[in-house]
Amino acid sequence: MVTLSAVSFGQKLVYCEIVGREWAGSTVQNPERKMVMYLDFGQIEPIPEFYQNYKFQYDKKISTLESMVDALNYMTSEGWEFVSSNVYQKGGQGLFAFSVYKYLMVKKF
Repeated sequence: MVTLSAVSFGQKLVYCEIVGREWAGSTVQNPERKMVMYLDFGQIEPIPEFYQNYKFQYDKKISTLESMVDALNYMTSEGWEFVSSNVYQKGGQGLFAFSVYKYLMVKKF
């Protein structure tokens, strides 16, 4: 029987979520864009230097993109693989309602 694990041949799987929040209407804080995106690498303690470098590079790029598909295309071009997605509604109805989109990604380091 062969068992596969997250760490094999010196490579480690790292997971990341692309998180996007789309407001029902524009807000005072963000009048030009309805979609706000960021990356969630989870809580890694202590944070290895290579994680910090990648997180800074990716966060900087993701914050300039216009849609979740743009973010997905960017991350796959950087070698990340799509795993799954979720979407849910928060905040009730009207101006304060927003949708949250999450794309789970994985990459071998």
